[in-house]
Amino acid sequence: LTEPSSPFVYRRGQLTPAEYKSPPTAANDPDFTPEVPGLSDSESIEKWDLPFPMNEQLRPEDDSYWDSYRTTPKGFVSFATGKRLWGSRFGSVTGFRLFAENSLEQTEQELIELWRKSPSLFGMNALPLKRIGIRAASGTTPFDALFLGLSMFIIAAALMLVGILFRLGLEQRIEQLGLMAAVGIGHARITRIWFFEMLSVCVLGAIVGVGLGIAYGWGMIWALKTLWVGAIATPFLQLHVGWLPPTIGFLAGALVCAFTLWLGIRRFAKLPARQLLAGTNEADNEVGQGSAKPKSYSISRARWLGWLASISMVIAIVLSIAATQLGGEAQAGAFMSSGFLVLSALLIFVYRRLISRRFKNQIHVQAETLLDLANENARRNPMRSVLIIGLVASATFLIVAISSFRLQPSERSTGGAQWLARSSVPVISDLATSVGRQQLGLAEPKDTGLLIYSLRVKPGQDASCNNLYQSTQPRVLGMPDRWMERFDQPKSSMLWAGSRAESPAEKTNPWTMLNRSSRLVDGELRVPAIIDKNTAMYSLKIYSVGSDFKVHFDSGESVTFEVVGFLENSIFQGSLLIGEHNFETTFPTISGYREFLIASRQSTETSNYVRGLENQLGDYGFDVHTTQSILEQFASVQNTYLNAFQSLGGLGLLLGTFGLAAVQLRSILERRKELALMQAVGFARGRLQVMLFQEQILLLLSGVAVGLVAALAATLPHWFLASASMPWWHLAAILGIVVAVGLIAAWLSARTVMRLPLSSTLRT
Repeated sequence: LTEPSSPFVYRRGQLTPAEYKSPPTAANDPDFTPEVPGLSDSESIEKWDLPFPMNEQLRPEDDSYWDSYRTTPKGFVSFATGKRLWGSRFGSVTGFRLFAENSLEQTEQELIELWRKSPSLFGMNALPLKRIGIRAASGTTPFDALFLGLSMFIIAAALMLVGILFRLGLEQRIEQLGLMAAVGIGHARITRIWFFEMLSVCVLGAIVGVGLGIAYGWGMIWALKTLWVGAIATPFLQLHVGWLPPTIGFLAGALVCAFTLWLGIRRFAKLPARQLLAGTNEADNEVGQGSAKPKSYSISRARWLGWLASISMVIAIVLSIAATQLGGEAQAGAFMSSGFLVLSALLIFVYRRLISRRFKNQIHVQAETLLDLANENARRNPMRSVLIIGLVASATFLIVAISSFRLQPSERSTGGAQWLARSSVPVISDLATSVGRQQLGLAEPKDTGLLIYSLRVKPGQDASCNNLYQSTQPRVLGMPDRWMERFDQPKSSMLWAGSRAESPAEKTNPWTMLNRSSRLVDGELRVPAIIDKNTAMYSLKIYSVGSDFKVHFDSGESVTFEVVGFLENSIFQGSLLIGEHNFETTFPTISGYREFLIASRQSTETSNYVRGLENQLGDYGFDVHTTQSILEQFASVQNTYLNAFQSLGGLGLLLGTFGLAAVQLRSILERRKELALMQAVGFARGRLQVMLFQEQILLLLSGVAVGLVAALAATLPHWFLASASMPWWHLAAILGIVVAVGLIAAWLSARTVMRLPLSSTLRT
């Protein structure tokens, strides 16, 4: 070192450089040391403001050196020796020295250009904020597709009801159809006249439906902002109605309704004029009086329907099993398709059962009781009965199938941990050790069974179901070895939905897969990771174990994770889990711990100790929650969405109630002479009312049974191969409401129609 002739002078916050009589050597440079606030800008050593205590006694030569050389190093070692002595996972370089022949301004410009080309070299990253925001706002789950898929059952039920009501209207005006045919109007023209007459009704219905659809959407948004806000924690949702969805809804509703009406009119218009003028409808009474279709036709049709139902059932079973291995929208599509096919197959079997007497030449039977008579009346028009059964079955299927996917928190979802704590800033000392607790000034817990697991955290976006936005940078948790070793014990376990375990040790304890070292594949480092299945499939769009998932973090890292396991409904929803060693290697600049799992025997002393940590570590933003409450929060989100989907089942139930009343009215209009004759020969009104009531009950209970069997068939593979479970008490209460509403509707309709004057029909 060259000794200065005039030392450094520090006055009024300004530092005057030292002066030399002879040129200083390259070692005379205080800028070798990085600037440290509180040290580099201090007037003397005594005024250093350091984050640690000075244990050494200051000497006069120390002050003399500071005056002459400031932060100039006293010694130099090689770069390799420096990295070996003082390098760490946080890095081994604290500064750069640039040797440039150009001026300072030119050098700065070159550095700026270098930063523009490769900003990550400087620890910076340019982000397209608008594009990221638009992509995140697209959401994680296509609720429009899910609602539309589930609505298909209600749409089918609504079309059944439309067909029933329309044919009821034609039944009342059948003689008018006959008169038009008798005066020479052709079938095609009659069809067009009636079609355009009813088309206006379809258009008006579609307009009303668009308005009701918007109101339904507003109701869903209102419920999510008020009644269900605790489940999604997003009270700022707003209803947005563009022009395209209402237009599509209007056109689809009007066209489908018009097509249904056209099929009904076309079938009526083909009947002979004499038959229409007589007021009979053979087209709608396939098993009824005077049907002239040959037995061979009925047998062949029954066989064809039987094959169709069997094939539908086989395809449905295959789709239902496949749905357990799929994820996201594919799983929902396979499940709904499976349910639709099972429901269709069962309705075909019911229809074949109703027409079975026809191709067995057993049309005329003897009814010994009112129940037998009610059963035979249900066979009078098989198609109409199947339509009503389908109405009720669709509503029952939705209610039962959706109820089977309700979540119930379990201890295996927590791994035995009773508390989960998070801190706002990293806690450098490890709470899991006695030394770490002493460094933080914490007392030792009285419960010797208390176990704390400290987790390292790479901050990121919440990828759980609590986040309505699409996550591209999920949080990453570094799992300590002590947590993995916990599951070497037979009593400790978690729910797994799949893993890539290879060795016997990994198959016994899949957590040990995180101890695998990161491997290099195609020039990219792949870090083994475990993810909760719901997070993987719905938020991150990872549908199978063994997939690779690349994340570009805002901090500049690009990391490829290899998914080696799926957890089932765990407390780790929303995060990627990797081993602590891989975490330190992948994210070397992150220090400390920010998440803590706490397990104990749940004694009162332990609970008080854990809650006391919130006060003692308040400066770290330490916050403790029970794992049970976290699981309930996750479950409430999914259950909230299921409640919204179940509202569609309520709409189906409403349609079924209207359908029962419509069929009852239509049946009375067709059989009013028959009922009047029965009353004339001694049947009391009360007995006739009971008979009509039993007819409706048979249809109602048949619909509930078909819907229940279809739902059980569609969800059964999910019980054995996935996480579905049936809340039987909740389900029994809902089905009880369905049956009760149907009973009330059937009784009121039977009582109302039996008050009509029937005796006058015998005079005509």
